[in-house]
Amino acid sequence: MKFTIYIDHDRKLKRLNVERIYESKDLEHFKITFGNGSFTIQGNRPLLEARGLKRKKIHWKVIVGGYDNYFILEKVITSLEKTLGYKKRN
Repeated sequence: MKFTIYIDHDRKLKRLNVERIYESKDLEHFKITFGNGSFTIQGNRPLLEARGLKRKKIHWKVIVGGYDNYFILEKVITSLEKTLGYKKRN
């Protein structure tokens, strides 16, 4: 599954390419590509949805890549959840 998300950064709209590269009943991995770099994040959304916990916060974790800017990462996660149609977090 491939799609594009957009985030606002430095007063510009940045386009990021997203690809789901792994999915199981518990976890899913997304590879986010921007410019000449990329990183992979892992989330437990399939587990939460299987248990009917659609309003519980998804636990996201960077598993590949040295991306450590939390402010940008939070924007990416918010846009990703919105695109996936996940309910707003509490």
